[in-house]
Amino acid sequence: MANRTLTVGDGKTHATLNAALAAEFVANPDLTTAGGICTIECYFTTGGDTTAVSWPAFTNATSVRAGDAADNFIKIVQMVRAGASPNTTTAYWRTLGLTVATRCTEVWGLQSSCTGDVSFTTNNVAWVLFDGCFAKATENDGFAAVNNCPSSVFRNCIAYECGESGFVVASDSGTITLQNCTAVGCGVQVGTFYGFQRAFATMVCTNCLGYGNSDGDFNGTITATYCASADLTADDNGGAGNITGISDPFVALASDNYHITAAAVAVLVGTDLSGSFTTDIDGDTRANWAMGADDGPADEGGSTNVVFCRGRLRW
Repeated sequence: MANRTLTVGDGKTHATLNAALAAEFVANPDLTTAGGICTIECYFTTGGDTTAVSWPAFTNATSVRAGDAADNFIKIVQMVRAGASPNTTTAYWRTLGLTVATRCTEVWGLQSSCTGDVSFTTNNVAWVLFDGCFAKATENDGFAAVNNCPSSVFRNCIAYECGESGFVVASDSGTITLQNCTAVGCGVQVGTFYGFQRAFATMVCTNCLGYGNSDGDFNGTITATYCASADLTADDNGGAGNITGISDPFVALASDNYHITAAAVAVLVGTDLSGSFTTDIDGDTRANWAMGADDGPADEGGSTNVVFCRGRLRW
């Protein structure tokens, strides 16, 4: 296996992801050799990209599933974890929208607060993973899978106060999986918007939490199990373990602290997905398997120590 590591941020090889794209990748479409991992480590203390980042379709993958021995893939990772509250200073990396068009790409721990663009998009590409990301798109959706995006995954992510919907599946085909995601306070623009919205393809939500989204927490034909909503929509299509009519589960909703309280943990009883992952948005080991991105009171700051293990980020 031949791996590459690039550093982005203040005092690093490249100032921004866009600069890295321009300097290294446009002229070098083969990012890794067979079985390799290209890790782009993001370090910022004074901000992030000031323009939207469109990650083009590089020839980095030999199959559609990251993690297989024969695959090579890209990991874009934030090296300091924000935890289950979006960072309101400039100490963590953020971008004005990130669109991924390269299959077998993983995006870990990034924040996006933007106008106009969708915060995080997977567009016409197979197997993209967003894990532990925050999205606030004041005029658009938080997370979206559009065109043909089979097998993409959104995990431990939070969409908050988005202008339109929090999570949208509008892929032409395939199955888009959402695991332990939270949508809160989305739909602030004029229009009809939701926390979790399925327009096309198959949308599978497990352990997802919707609260206070303008026109409904869940909308469309969604395969939902062990999901929760403040309204009645989590169980619109039936499904094991769904609960509705929940009260505010957050530690401090008004100040965007989306950790859940100990009392909420007892209510938001999800299902164990440890066959796929074991941590929450803070990087804490999931002991409760509560619904939503946070697993409840523990080491709520999360660890900032980063260890790479077989190409996957572990906190």
